[in-house]
Amino acid sequence: MKLLYRYISKQFVKNFFILILIFSMVILSSQMIHLPKFVYSMNFFDLMRILLLLNLSFAKFTVLFGFFIAWLFVGIKLKENKEVYAIYSLGVGKGELLKPVVIWSVIFSILALMFSVTLSPYANRERVKFLTTKVRSYLLDSLQQKSFSKVSEKVYVYIDKKEDNRFEKIILQNKSNSFLITARRGSFQGNYVILEDGYIQIPTENSYRLMKFSRYSFSLDVSSLKEVAVEDLETSEVIKRIGEGSVNTNKMFSILIDRFSFFIPFMFVGFIGFVSGLSLQRSKEVLLSLVVSIGIFYMLTNYLFVKLTEKDILFGFLYPTVLLVGFLGVTFYLLRK
Repeated sequence: MKLLYRYISKQFVKNFFILILIFSMVILSSQMIHLPKFVYSMNFFDLMRILLLLNLSFAKFTVLFGFFIAWLFVGIKLKENKEVYAIYSLGVGKGELLKPVVIWSVIFSILALMFSVTLSPYANRERVKFLTTKVRSYLLDSLQQKSFSKVSEKVYVYIDKKEDNRFEKIILQNKSNSFLITARRGSFQGNYVILEDGYIQIPTENSYRLMKFSRYSFSLDVSSLKEVAVEDLETSEVIKRIGEGSVNTNKMFSILIDRFSFFIPFMFVGFIGFVSGLSLQRSKEVLLSLVVSIGIFYMLTNYLFVKLTEKDILFGFLYPTVLLVGFLGVTFYLLRK
């Protein structure tokens, strides 16, 4: 029996990693076009880091689909190669054949819970922080002394002297409002330009009006400079805000439900995929479509209940029950075929 379990597990692991590799390549190719241009001029290690963080941000669903489809392929292979009939002829029942699925489902359920609660939000936070840091560095590096530099789509800056994050004798043109600004000193702080001791030339109908300021700040409106989304807060912080009864209690609770219920599908999709491949007399393409459809239906259900929980916490308590009943129903139906 150990040889059989080892063989089934080996087939699953091989299929799983091939699928994860394919999914990762698809995700990276689709997301790379949305990254800021300076990413392509990063050094190798920074580029690898951002690609890894991108993969981790989407890994919740790539792992789920990879796990689901990998077991489907194992079941299909056993059926197509007639191996399942040889196994049954040796007196091995379906219950014993499912033991490797049980073991891997438990392992992946635990990993899914850990990933959803800690690693996934951490990866999203780090991706935002990393890109923001790199954008700031890119903006600072792009500013050249005694020349005009484009720092965003609508802002051009001339500086006479640059030292780290501080600048002297600045001329700034803001095309969004046609302001021409001069200042003795300035600096970047996050997504903002902070200017000190200068003048703003404001266009009027027939002329210009000057306004003196001691301190003036405005947003660069650079799309890559982002704040960490509330959905990516640490789980401990989400629980803390719920305990404090913050204004967004429903929102915090929906985030918590989304994270702690993510392991539930992993308890069942291995069985559904494996038994579908073994028992259903359908082509590989039809079975793959069925599995993908179940996965997409789960994602839509998850999204719907998260949004409903933001309006009423009762939906958050109902959601795990709906998942359990739904997946149990499909699993028992397939096991009886």
